[in-house]
Amino acid sequence: NDWRILTAFGHDFDTTDPESRYRVWVLPLLFWGTDAATNDYLAVFPLGGSIHEFMGLDSADFVMFPLYVHAADNDLASHTFLWPILSWTTGDDVAKFRVFPFYGWSRHGTQSEKRFILWPLWTSSRYSHPGASGSGFMFFPFVGHVEMENQETWVFLPPFFRATKTADLRQAHFPWPFLQASAGKVDKFYVWPIAGAKRMEGEKSLFFLWPFFE
Repeated sequence: NDWRILTAFGHDFDTTDPESRYRVWVLPLLFWGTDAATNDYLAVFPLGGSIHEFMGLDSADFVMFPLYVHAADNDLASHTFLWPILSWTTGDDVAKFRVFPFYGWSRHGTQSEKRFILWPLWTSSRYSHPGASGSGFMFFPFVGHVEMENQETWVFLPPFFRATKTADLRQAHFPWPFLQASAGKVDKFYVWPIAGAKRMEGEKSLFFLWPFFE
């Protein structure tokens, strides 16, 4: 059973059971209801309270938002002070920490690790996925490099200069979109917008003085 009046709405998941799951939200100020585990909740934004089954989270508890927020999602628990500045998250094989935008890192078991310093100035990552292990960094907006088992890419002043190499493709922009070239599964050479040609399996195309002739 659903109802809505302006920014207020409610949903009763079982009208035959007065103790069943339901929610009443008056956006963005007032939230109350009973979740799927029959736990009651109430929140008055931004003063404080608890909201359950909200934006993909099991629960979100807060006091004088953005002063403090605690969020839970399955086995993950996050604490944030002065959102989004200071935050840390713990859970099975997951750990995160940040003092945004100065420093932050995250780890997902042995599969990946990411860091930033003075975001977005410096970001780096490392992956250990079978068949796609490798690492990369970006010193924005100047230079970046990614080297994986199956590919390698360099970028300079993105998106203008880029070179990528995989097992079946080599491509470069120097600078994009004016000069583009590739060889392998896609053969292409563009001097845009003057002329260009591209050939791949089942397709050939060319243009002159784009967009007048293609």
